[in-house]
Amino acid sequence: MDLISFVNVVYLRTQGATKGHPVRKELQRVKEYMDKIDKLSAANKGNISLDKYAAKRFIKHTLSSNAEIKEKYNVQEQEEYAKSFLDSIIANASESSVKAKNARSDKNSDATNILTDKRKADDESSASTPSKPPSKKSKKRNH
Repeated sequence: MDLISFVNVVYLRTQGATKGHPVRKELQRVKEYMDKIDKLSAANKGNISLDKYAAKRFIKHTLSSNAEIKEKYNVQEQEEYAKSFLDSIIANASESSVKAKNARSDKNSDATNILTDKRKADDESSASTPSKPPSKKSKKRNH
């Protein structure tokens, strides 16, 4: 029972009305209808959806008898298609550029790592083997 019904029932009791009073019967009838409406609205809550493609087909076929409207609709449809096509190309291009940028940075970091590893290996090998003093070559003089 909602607040308004409750207030009406309290008022009727203070006035000495019995259960058979016409106002109480009307309140009960309204309450039953409100319950029915709540049940129906809860049952249909998630089932309503709009099929955009079906709606477009209905409109297109309905308007196809008028040549001028049909031409405007075809132009609008082609513009929408072209816009969505360009948007997809731009999205793919930006995605590809991000991938290429990441690949370049990966290659650069790989090359840097290889060079660093090679330098470390050279340093380690030069530290483990004693270095030879430079050989003295005799100078021959031609007279």
